[in-house]
Amino acid sequence: MNCTNCNDPIVTDAKFCGKCGAGVLSEKPIENKKPLSGSRVIKKIFQIIAVLFLVVSLAAMSEFSIDDPKGGLSTLYDIFNITAVIAFIVLVINGWRYRKSGPKNKKWLGWRWIVFLIIISLVGLGTAIFSQALTITREKALQNPANSIVEAVKAKMSFPKQINDSTVITDITAEKNTIRYHYLLSDVDTSSLSNKSLRDSSVSSVCQSKDVKHFFDQGINLEFLYVVKDSTQSYLVQFTKSDCQ
Repeated sequence: MNCTNCNDPIVTDAKFCGKCGAGVLSEKPIENKKPLSGSRVIKKIFQIIAVLFLVVSLAAMSEFSIDDPKGGLSTLYDIFNITAVIAFIVLVINGWRYRKSGPKNKKWLGWRWIVFLIIISLVGLGTAIFSQALTITREKALQNPANSIVEAVKAKMSFPKQINDSTVITDITAEKNTIRYHYLLSDVDTSSLSNKSLRDSSVSSVCQSKDVKHFFDQGINLEFLYVVKDSTQSYLVQFTKSDCQ
């Protein structure tokens, strides 16, 4: 190596030129950065995926809320929400420490952290989506309470069901603010059947039922549709709250 001032040869490791006395600039060896191996590339990809999942999960959980009267599901939702927030804060702090320490801190986002963040994010995101679907379902049920009652009845009862020798209940449906029971009549004398006769024969039992009273209090009416087997004959009987007052 020669002196940059007088171009005179300089002894190795000398700090000053022996001829002119100029200071010698030390030459630091250029470190060749090793290319990322396949496993490190995969790890980098999963690190990015874990962070993206966490951000999306936090955004979803902050956007949606859950209405749970019993509180169990709401508490679980809050736990995952808080856990995701804490994980994000720790992630930011570790990222800041990583920038300051550089290569010395190689455990900024190891595989355990990656798996933990992905699990928390997926569970939190799933809970947020489920809570939103549950909220929408409840809102629809409130708009038409007959739907929720019909679903509850169908969950407990299988159709068709034999009522007596000549009557089979085939279905129950919700028609706006009305619950309609569907009956199939067989081996009956239709000459004496009419909407009025069927209504008169059932009004007493309908009005004495506590379940029916509960329906009426919610603004839900009742309909009984009777269809005669192997014929085109049908009868529709309707009941409202005023019919039982």
